[in-house]
Amino acid sequence: MNLLSTIVTHAIAALFTITWMKKSENKRNRTLYIALMVTGFLWSQLQTEYLIWRINRKIDRVG
Repeated sequence: MNLLSTIVTHAIAALFTITWMKKSENKRNRTLYIALMVTGFLWSQLQTEYLIWRINRKIDRVG
C-alpha cells in the first residue's frame, strides 16, 4: 500500500508541475512575442526614417 501511495503522489506532483510550467511557459512566450513585435515595429520605423532622410539629402544635393 505504501508503494501505491508513493506512485500516486509522484503522479499528482508530476501533473501539477507540468500544468504549472505550461502556464508559466505560455506567459513567457506571450511576453516574448509582444516584445519581438514591438521591437520589429520600432526597427521598421527607424529604417523608414533613415530612408526618408537619405532621399531628402539626395534631393537637397541635386536641387
